[in-house]
Amino acid sequence: MYPPNDAGVLFIETSGCLPMCGHGTIGTVTVAIEQNLIRPKTPGVLNLEVPAGLVRAEYVLDGSRVSSVKITNIKSYLAAEKLTVDVAHGGNFYVIVDPQPNFPGLEHYKAEQLIAWARAMNEKYTFTHPENDTIRGLSHRPRYDGPEPRTGYGQTCFRCNCR
Repeated sequence: MYPPNDAGVLFIETSGCLPMCGHGTIGTVTVAIEQNLIRPKTPGVLNLEVPAGLVRAEYVLDGSRVSSVKITNIKSYLAAEKLTVDVAHGGNFYVIVDPQPNFPGLEHYKAEQLIAWARAMNEKYTFTHPENDTIRGLSHRPRYDGPEPRTGYGQTCFRCNCR
């Protein structure tokens, strides 16, 4: 671990080690601070090394409880375009599928179909991080089709082991 950082974190799941996991980072920070497992060099901030790079987590304490965590993730970029789908990177590679004339939306397909499509994309295309060639391949499939009416936030509706 690089000395200025507070901790290194690995995200292990059924497909192996993920380069980054947002909700895993938030949970790790919460437990690590509330249980005094990590003593941050700067109160309110944890600098975490993850396989994808450095993630900065800012947390707020309410007594001994963490009331919020905000992460600044590794830099993201559009990894592929001019496909029927877009592929973006933000710690992991994501397929972004918008409804279109020949695709009404993910809710019209079974999980097995979506997983098969992602695996076919991994076979046909090579998605490799330009600064770390150990980060490669699709592992997540979110879909955004505009803001959810009640909250105004985008919708993520599907995640799978695509390897």
